[in-house]
Amino acid sequence: MIRYPKKSLPAALSLMAIALIAGGLAAEEPHMPRPPAGYGSGESDFKNYCAACHGADAAGRRVIETPDGPHLLARPADLTSLARRNGDAYPAAYVYRVIAGDPTRDSPRLMPHWDGEFRAELGSGLHAALVTPGRIHAIVDYLETLQK
Repeated sequence: MIRYPKKSLPAALSLMAIALIAGGLAAEEPHMPRPPAGYGSGESDFKNYCAACHGADAAGRRVIETPDGPHLLARPADLTSLARRNGDAYPAAYVYRVIAGDPTRDSPRLMPHWDGEFRAELGSGLHAALVTPGRIHAIVDYLETLQK
């Protein structure tokens, strides 16, 4: 049996924990499944859910049309310049997190948490949990094609 000095075991465990955390943070983009047939494409989901605020061209809009009439809002992000604003590298993992929303963050946002919205639309259960990430990933892929 190998005996470790009492002081080196906590240090070794700490180093292993740091390595595991760093490895998880280094993963740029998790593998996300594509949506199954019948759920539309990233382009169709963008047009149905995102274009009302970001515009059909994804360049952002200032006036949002609602049933109550037009509303002047803070300008939604120009989604065609994401790569340019990130050193010409499209930040797919970041875009995914923004679209999905992070319910653990307490920062205010006008944009819905689309992960929750898509899951609610599909109902609870395994089906919604499997389809939703693929739908968001398809929107992320579509936005990449719009980069200028």
